[in-house]
Amino acid sequence: MSPQDNSALRRRKLAELERAIVTAELRLTQHLERLEWRKEAGQGTATAELLVRDAEKDLARLYRRRHEELQTKPSE
Repeated sequence: MSPQDNSALRRRKLAELERAIVTAELRLTQHLERLEWRKEAGQGTATAELLVRDAEKDLARLYRRRHEELQTKPSE
């Protein structure tokens, strides 16, 4: 694979990670809004809290993957 191919592949991979991060951030925001709504309405929050924690974990995992990808030097 040529250096140009590697570079293009890396850019695509980073772009996919960025899209996944934006999606995960939106999902987390929605879950946080739902959790707040349930608290204000005096309803149970266990499931909403679980969804928030899961979304936070997903987002942290994606941030780590992006960081690792950015730290990896492109192949020559």
